[in-house]
Amino acid sequence: MKRSMKMKKTIVIALVLILLATCAKKETANNVNSETDGTVNAGTFAQSAEELVKSGIAHYEKQDYDKAIADYTEAIKLKPDFAGLYENRGYTYFIKKDYDNAIADYTEAIRLKPRSDETYNNRGYAYYEKKDYDKAIADYTAALSIEPDDDQILHNRGIAYYDKHDYNRAIADWENVLRINPKHPTARLDIEEAQQARGN
Repeated sequence: MKRSMKMKKTIVIALVLILLATCAKKETANNVNSETDGTVNAGTFAQSAEELVKSGIAHYEKQDYDKAIADYTEAIKLKPDFAGLYENRGYTYFIKKDYDNAIADYTEAIRLKPRSDETYNNRGYAYYEKKDYDKAIADYTAALSIEPDDDQILHNRGIAYYDKHDYNRAIADWENVLRINPKHPTARLDIEEAQQARGN
C-alpha cells in the first residue's frame, strides 16, 4: 500500500498579499517627507515586494517554477524579515524536488516565525523525501507541540515511523489519527499493515 504524505500548502495568496500591503502602509507612514508637505518619498518598497509575490504566484500556477523562485528571491531582498516569502519559495523548491534549498528556506521561515506548525510539517516532509527520518520525525513532533490534534501531521509522523520500521510508534500515531478523525481515509489500513509488518 502506498501512503501519501501531505504538505500544508503555504502559498496562501491572500494572506501573503494582505500582510505585504500592511507592511507597505506602515512603511509609507514612516517615510513621509517631513521637510515638505507630508508627501511620500519612499513608499514603494513593500509595494514592489507585493508585485513580485503576485508575479511569483502567477509563474508558480503556470508551473514555471524557476521564474517563481526568481520572483520570490527578489521579493526576499526587499523584505528579508518576512517568513511567508521563504515559505513560498521553499514550497516551490520542494515541488522541484530541490529538497536542500526547500529545507534552507523553511529553516529561515521558522527562525522568523517559530510558532508555525505548517512550516515544521513542510520541512519535515522535505527531510522525509531525503530519507532523513529522524529529522522528519523531529519536525513533525515540533509541529504537534504547536498543534497537537492535527491528524494530518500525526499521519505524516506515523509514515516516517513506519518507514523507519518503528511500527509501534507508527501504530500509536495512526490510532491517535483515528481518535481525532474517525473518518480518516487510510489510517485503519495503515494500522493493519503496520501490525502485519511487526509480526502480529
